Amino acid sequence: VERLEQYLEANYVESGRKVSLLLTSVRPRVYEVIRELCDPHLPKTKSYSELCNLLSSQFAPTTSVWRSRIEFQQLQQDQSERIADWFVKVKRHAMECKFGSQLDEFVKLKFVTGMKKGPVLDRVCEESETKALKDVYDIAVKKESVLQEQRG
Repeated sequence: VERLEQYLEANYVESGRKVSLLLTSVRPRVYEVIRELCDPHLPKTKSYSELCNLLSSQFAPTTSVWRSRIEFQQLQQDQSERIADWFVKVKRHAMECKFGSQLDEFVKLKFVTGMKKGPVLDRVCEESETKALKDVYDIAVKKESVLQEQRG
């Protein structure tokens, strides 16, 4: 639904055409599910918002925020994992945690505390805890890059 929203916005699709575009853009099996959920009414009689809610409840089941946070807290960088990949993993897992305005702080904390032991972590630990997430990330990437260059 999120990607469709972007398509609708990018192509200036009027709200009256959103339902038709949604129903014609989904795979046949998804359309069957929509029909079954709307029965006895036809999907085209529903509003765009109603159809999006149906799709979300059917295909994007909610996960417990607590479970997401537990999984987030247990993350550890793999020994062969690059800093850029580790950062993406932390960010991806944080999405379901509902950290709100504290998102960057939680991501920064997990990014550093879950980092594998070694020179990159040592370099990051030389910095103040007040550094911005982007700065901490940049420092880690630069250190990793220097180490790779030294190895040849």
